[in-house]
Amino acid sequence: MENIVKSVKTTARIVFSNDVSFTLPFLNENSKTSDLKNYGTSCSVKERLYSSDSTSVIGNVCTNTLSIALKSIDKKLISSNKNSDFYGYMNNTAVIYLSAVGDDGVETDFGKYYIDAWENGASNSTYAEVNITASDLFGRVKNMNIGKVRLKEHLTFSSYLISVIKALNKNLPSNMQIKYIQSELEKLDSIYSTNWQMWYNNIERNDLETILNTIAKNTLTYIWIDRSETLRVDCLLDDEQEQPVCDVSGSTNLFSYNVNNSDIYSYDGVRTTYISNVSYSDQEVLSLTEYSLKAGENTVTAKLNTDKCINVHSIEFECDKGIAKCISFYSFRDTIEMTVVSDYDAVANIKVYGTVINESYDTYTNKDYEKGTLLEIENYIMSGKSNIKTFTEYFASLIAMDNAQIQVEGYINPQVALGNMVNTTGTKLEIDNAYKVIGLDFKLSTSYRCTASLIRTV
Repeated sequence: MENIVKSVKTTARIVFSNDVSFTLPFLNENSKTSDLKNYGTSCSVKERLYSSDSTSVIGNVCTNTLSIALKSIDKKLISSNKNSDFYGYMNNTAVIYLSAVGDDGVETDFGKYYIDAWENGASNSTYAEVNITASDLFGRVKNMNIGKVRLKEHLTFSSYLISVIKALNKNLPSNMQIKYIQSELEKLDSIYSTNWQMWYNNIERNDLETILNTIAKNTLTYIWIDRSETLRVDCLLDDEQEQPVCDVSGSTNLFSYNVNNSDIYSYDGVRTTYISNVSYSDQEVLSLTEYSLKAGENTVTAKLNTDKCINVHSIEFECDKGIAKCISFYSFRDTIEMTVVSDYDAVANIKVYGTVINESYDTYTNKDYEKGTLLEIENYIMSGKSNIKTFTEYFASLIAMDNAQIQVEGYINPQVALGNMVNTTGTKLEIDNAYKVIGLDFKLSTSYRCTASLIRTV
């Protein structure tokens, strides 16, 4: 791709829930507004692989966002205008497809955004002004309940993620399905030893955001949903295989660049606490007295007497009349769904038995640490000391590098996407290396520019 793009022509196609669409043009420096009744005045896209904190360079998976400001002289895009053809549809049921053509003649598809808010001007002087904010697919699905995900022992990383996505897609309409590339996910199964053996019982499975954050932080892997609504994964341990897609330089296409000296780069080493050994025991995990039991489907909501139960394997009833049997059940956290065969609805004492995991812990400190301040990490997901050693040593190498994170602004090609590598040069700060793109902030209207957040990897 071209290193420098100085201007873009942006188009937003708004599709309403009745399948009617409207294409919104955006002004550029040579636009004439006299003939335009509806046009965009500003457009910004923010994409992030993670939001930073003081203990990680990964995780905290982010929602990508779109902001559009427009003018609707004829009030066609004023949501309160009852005479508009789109009245009643200018709300969060609509979506926006965004694209931009650069001065290199190449079109960049920024994908689909789901509208969060459609706000009109609040005074007579701003009556024609509209502000729209929207988020990507991840923003819409991240807090949804995953539903039933049955886990087996010794799942690979790829099969676990696929099972989660399939479970979530069952609850999503056909036009909001999360896609994935199985071969890409499977590449990660061999990066660590023993096929990514992980303690899946320690992963909070309430929603997609929590699952992805947990796996990302404990494996040093960026995980996100890209512009094509495809789940992507990028483990930092194999970055030497990636080729830069373009160059960004202070002498050519950058207006400014600066080093991000965040707290995480002040540590001198990493110490990881991990699970060194596990044992299993079968025991009673729940006891209920005088529970109203009915023939057929029952859902029991009660807190188990341990949070280390990885498998409920049997349920027994003692009824005040007749006999009841549990012929099938599904358990997750504090809920047990069970099918009961009984001649009567009854009051019963219920005993639930399951397999409980008991964990022992140990620590590992990176080999190059001698003295100073340690970054304390808990990794209760990854299994095996060799994997923990690899994780810890690599983490320590990341936070020990000079100019490890930088932010640059300039005429960066909009085809550059999250996870790409770019050759970056800034002679005044002695920057000359390949960096991974972890954040992009595009201004796509009158004055095109892009601010990119970059991280140096080993």
